[in-house]
Amino acid sequence: MTNIKQIYNKRHKFKKAKRGDLTEMQYLISKLEENGYVYYVRGKKGKSNRSRHILDSSKIGEVV
Repeated sequence: MTNIKQIYNKRHKFKKAKRGDLTEMQYLISKLEENGYVYYVRGKKGKSNRSRHILDSSKIGEVV
């Protein structure tokens, strides 16, 4: 009988193997770039902690 923990572990291993040495964020950014999404990086001056924002290309120029 399979329990939820076993499913979680298999799923985690599968996702890790799929993205290789990339972190989850690096993998996400690579897929965004690969599929032509537009995004920008915003951060406070002097801070290394930056947030990335994904833009829907059909809404570029609109006020969000």
